[in-house]
Amino acid sequence: MVPSRGSILNLVVYLLGTDEPVKFNSRINNRDGFLNEYNIPSVVISSVRIRVLDVPQAAKAGLDVKLTCDYDLQGQRLYQVKWYKGSHEFYRYSPNDENKIKLFLVENLDVDPRRSDSTTVVLKNLHVDMTGTYTCEVSTEGTFETVQASAKMDVILIPKGGPHIQGYHEIVEVGDTLILNCTSLKSKPAAQLTFYINNKKIKGRRSHISLRKYVITNEKDRPKTETSILSMELKVKRHHVVNSRIHVR
Repeated sequence: MVPSRGSILNLVVYLLGTDEPVKFNSRINNRDGFLNEYNIPSVVISSVRIRVLDVPQAAKAGLDVKLTCDYDLQGQRLYQVKWYKGSHEFYRYSPNDENKIKLFLVENLDVDPRRSDSTTVVLKNLHVDMTGTYTCEVSTEGTFETVQASAKMDVILIPKGGPHIQGYHEIVEVGDTLILNCTSLKSKPAAQLTFYINNKKIKGRRSHISLRKYVITNEKDRPKTETSILSMELKVKRHHVVNSRIHVR
């Protein structure tokens, strides 16, 4: 049956690639019953996407690191790629500009433009102040569709030397109390320390063992570092002695 003039025809359209219906109506205006007046809602479909954002979760201070943003423009042309640390833009790639790469001054952030491009940014000489959230933002020409992705990176300052133990006694007997301090100097974040007796991890959950942890911030260091101290108070039991020795590390 051909709908009469002036009647309302309700239509439901499913967008390609989604399960979400979009409803609109059309009014029949001419005598033949054809549609020539539409009331269609404005629908914006974003097709641009970031496939992979490669930002190391942890990186060693003093090294260079590469951040990668792999995106799919779905056939559209690239307008700009921007990189942020926190809310501060520090790198921009604009393929249509004469100078495609533009750097923005962000404190304690050093970018190598010679090794950076539309998908990659290289940060030089990492230090702990470069810890933070890094965001890649991609936009296209014409439609100016924009997508973002973010990831956290921690820059780790490793101690220059291994931990050392203080409080050793040359001779101990069953029933004696040992108080030992294990110290790891100047790292960021603070080192996690663990005592072992005869190659068995000490958890400090027994009546004859007490563990205390301390972290000291070295305020004068630039950047600031942290010193970790793990103190163990141990009442020597017979099972601690193996071949007349107690091995602590």
